[in-house]
Amino acid sequence: MAVSATMSLAKGFVQLAAGLSVGLAGLAAGFAIGIVGDAGVRETAQQPKLFVGMVRTLPPSFRFPAF
Repeated sequence: MAVSATMSLAKGFVQLAAGLSVGLAGLAAGFAIGIVGDAGVRETAQQPKLFVGMVRTLPPSFRFPAF
């Protein structure tokens, strides 16, 4: 959707809110993946048997990115 000069103020705020909500959701997901990955690496260092469980815990999109 192209932004035009006739866009109302309310529509602009709706688009701003939509962008912020998607961005913050992505940021939160990134933090969650980082926390789980950090915990998994630390546990794997202490007990190598947990490696398979750690890899299964991470979401498939994180393990196999589609470029």
